[in-house]
Order: sequence, then structure tokens, then C-alpha cells
Amino acid sequence: MITLKNTLFEGIIFDIDGTLWDSTKACAIAWNDVLNTYGYNHKLTEQDARSLSGIKLEIMFPQFFPFVPKSQYSDILECYKNKEKYFMKILGGTLYPNVIHILKQLSKKTKLYIVSNCIDGYIEIFINFNKLHLIFTDYESAGKTGLEKKENLRLLIERNQIENPLYIGDTISDYEAAISNNIPFIYAAYGFGNVTNAEYKIDNFSDLLILI
Repeated sequence: MITLKNTLFEGIIFDIDGTLWDSTKACAIAWNDVLNTYGYNHKLTEQDARSLSGIKLEIMFPQFFPFVPKSQYSDILECYKNKEKYFMKILGGTLYPNVIHILKQLSKKTKLYIVSNCIDGYIEIFINFNKLHLIFTDYESAGKTGLEKKENLRLLIERNQIENPLYIGDTISDYEAAISNNIPFIYAAYGFGNVTNAEYKIDNFSDLLILI
């Protein structure tokens, strides 16, 4: 077990994008390929793709792609999911400094998990690409369950009977999911989001070994 201000934790749960790695290059390429396929002359930059992190694909169209008619939402979404998997398997993402080393150290002290708003199969790609099969005990995604992050967090905690879990993420949705489940949250300030009221914060992944 590990401690945070004298509290014992049986497991650490991580978000992926903006917390463990940055895969916005592959995501931008996937989106641009899909938009081109459907005849839209609209290019996403890596920064644009970063803004989509943590947002469920099913609700992003009105906000980020207002030019797409509702009648195409389903087809474009399915096309993107396939394209994202394809490019992610080839390109992967960029791990933040020392992630693998620190995950290995933490896994010797407690069990590690993942909860993300990603598509179904994305977590498996992340694990395979980085050869982390022995690091994570379990994981859950919005793409698999169709549930909100707070519900997936609760589902994973109950399934693994985790006493006093800890969640680490970089967006306000991560923070709200942790608060909803009444568990401590560590804000990864180097990531994509902006969380102003988190009690605990790390400016780089290595800070975890200082904080916990």
C-alpha cells in the first residue's frame, strides 16, 4: 500500500491521455482522414485534438464539428473509431518522462488501474504499445460500457473491491469523477486540462514519488 497524508491506499487509478501519454498526433491524423473521407475541408491540429481529450465522442459534434449534420454523426463516429485504432497501433503516443519507470516502482507497492473516456480497445492498444501488460490489474472505458467516467470509476472500484482508491487525471471531468465517488484526486497539471480546485497537484509525473 501507499500513503498520502497518512492515508493507506490499496490501488491507484489513472486516466491515460494527458496523464500517462500524449497521443494527439495520431488522433489529429485520424480525424483529418475521416473528415477528408466525408468531403469536409477542415483540418484539426494537434492542439485541436488535445481539446477533445476526455470528451465522449458521442457529444462532441455540436461543439467541435457544427458543420456535420446529425444524420452523419453515427457513420462518422464509427469511421473515426476504426481510424483511431489503426493509427494508434502504428504511431502510438508520447509517454511523459519517466512514466514506465515510475509505474513499475508503484506497481511493486500497490495495484494499478486505468479508467478513461476512450473508445473500446484504446486501453489495450496503450498497454500493448508500451508493453505494460504486467503493470495494470484492471481497466474500464466509456467506449466499452457506454457510461460516464464517474460510473466507470465506481464500477472498477466495486469490481476489484478496492479500499481507499486514489485517482490521477488531468481534466475537470477526472476531478468530478473522483469527487463523485468520494475518493482523493491528484491533478496532473502538465496535461491537457485545467483544474483549479484540486487539493493535490503534480507538475510532472515524477512528482508522484514525492507526493505518495
